[in-house]
Amino acid sequence: MFDELKKQNFDEFKTILNSYYENSEASVASMYIWQHYYNTKYCVKNNIIYSIYDMHGTISPEAFMPYGANRNSCEATDFLISYFEQNFNKYPKINLATEDYLQFLLNCGKYNIRYEEIRNSFDYVYNTKELIDLSGRKYHAKKNNYNSFVKNHNIKYRRYDSDMHDKCIEFCSDVIKQRTKDNEKIYNSEMHSIEKAFEAYDLLNLICSLIIVDDKIVALSLGEKLTDNCALIHIEKASYDYRDAYPVINRLTLQNEFSNLQYVNREEDLGIPGLRKAKESYHPCRMIKKYNIEFLK
Repeated sequence: MFDELKKQNFDEFKTILNSYYENSEASVASMYIWQHYYNTKYCVKNNIIYSIYDMHGTISPEAFMPYGANRNSCEATDFLISYFEQNFNKYPKINLATEDYLQFLLNCGKYNIRYEEIRNSFDYVYNTKELIDLSGRKYHAKKNNYNSFVKNHNIKYRRYDSDMHDKCIEFCSDVIKQRTKDNEKIYNSEMHSIEKAFEAYDLLNLICSLIIVDDKIVALSLGEKLTDNCALIHIEKASYDYRDAYPVINRLTLQNEFSNLQYVNREEDLGIPGLRKAKESYHPCRMIKKYNIEFLK
């Protein structure tokens, strides 16, 4: 019943998601490019997407939140509980659930649950116009960094096309190698996701933007239109020799690709102090909270 997400499932999943959810997990691209990392399997039943995963290979899977128009329902939740009881002899634990699903469970009064807030997985959501304009005191440093980089480098903005594939893969590989050092497992996992993203680029409706200096890629952003009002940035990387390119790729990507959308989701910080500081420095207008929920007998 549960199986890997394959390309032939993309259209069905997009229809069920219906550009409704703004959390970063509610993307076919996110599901597809990271399923190997979590060892995730999916099932569609009555227009609801269910997912179970076992990233540590313990044969004791957990679940992600259901998706679909009727996901906040006893029917959807009961299916998960029944499946876990029958197949794993336990009640499920649902991870990375958003506040609306948690509130449904609390309000319906049918389930005995305990839950915890997972701050490291909160999504950062920003006002797109603010990140394009970089106006006001709070963006003063970002604006200065942007202006300095543009002044000191002959930059070219370019949207990805297939003739840039190999150069993009090579660029990502170089940046990830420098960050992961000798951790081959992390390097291979991240590169596998990036290769899958580019391999299914058109089918996933992804948008990749590049900053080029002296015919060399110095920064890359990979994102998509997640909802009618919100973009999602999956990947953003800058060369270690051009670290100041981050404000440039961020601003120009939004300006050229997503200026018609009010918000942009730049995903979580994973509890990494430097990443949290960087995301907070762009002043999110709100956070999408996530919870782990355990069902109790």
